[in-house]
Amino acid sequence: MAWICLADDCENEAKFFMRDSDTKQIIDFTDLWVQEFGKKGGGHQRVHIHNGHMSGFYFLKCSEKTSYPIFHDPRPAAMITKLPYKLPLQTNSISQADIRPTPGTFMFFNSFLPHEFSVDPGVEPFRFIHFNLTCYPDKYF
Repeated sequence: MAWICLADDCENEAKFFMRDSDTKQIIDFTDLWVQEFGKKGGGHQRVHIHNGHMSGFYFLKCSEKTSYPIFHDPRPAAMITKLPYKLPLQTNSISQADIRPTPGTFMFFNSFLPHEFSVDPGVEPFRFIHFNLTCYPDKYF
């Protein structure tokens, strides 16, 4: 029952996220799974999702001592031509964003956005649900 409620919440949030689209959308879950980093820690390298429109996380267990998502600039040309910043923390031209979640944080993002999780030291429990959604114009159904 809890999975159904979570799926309904994801779908409702996705509809809100897509509210400015000029077509009616049918939202379909393509993936939904739980990730947990063990007592010895964990993490994962930069990835991006194929064949989808939106991805997201729902954080179950996390703290300031656990892993967190890092989002990267999706433009390959930006990475190739990137110059070092003189004062990296004092510019709006950042190439990544670190977001520190708390338990209960719901996060949605475009599936084309590369992301990774920082290395978790395994000091405290870290668990989250990762999901992917695809949107279809309802004229196809």
